[in-house]
Amino acid sequence: LNIRCHQLAEETFPELLTLLENREFKPICSNNTASYYKSYDKPLSNGFVDWRMTAEDIYRHYRGLNFGVYTNQIATLKFICKGHIFIIYDMIVENSGSNYQPGTLLSLKDGMSISTSTNSILIKNIRLLNGIEISIEELVNTLQLQEGESLVFSDEQLTEFISISKKYA
Repeated sequence: LNIRCHQLAEETFPELLTLLENREFKPICSNNTASYYKSYDKPLSNGFVDWRMTAEDIYRHYRGLNFGVYTNQIATLKFICKGHIFIIYDMIVENSGSNYQPGTLLSLKDGMSISTSTNSILIKNIRLLNGIEISIEELVNTLQLQEGESLVFSDEQLTEFISISKKYA
């Protein structure tokens, strides 16, 4: 969303200048109902995925927290896998409902397909907390992941991981 807004601003800036030069621009008062996140306002769970959410809600969080190449000071969408934290850099919602418990690793082909409370999500690109990209294949081989494993974590683990991840956003 941030990237699209930036691109639209660049595209329409010449038009804005023309309106201002010709005094055709009409200011509109704000209704003060708009909201924004301050740098200290972190999303619930500091951006960690709760697989019990719907795939659509998880995807909305992904879109809202993914700034592309720009730094996000608020949070990044992350998941925990075998005690390690990974940033989701590219994902899609799959159109297949899931009969598995949320957080179950369904497939390791073309990424990581993970069940949610509705559809599954396919994670196609991930990064370490320091921003270094890691392939899904490397993750699978390093952590010896297998289909059917659960990525669900306890509240105690989440508290620990939130404190670790706050250093990185």
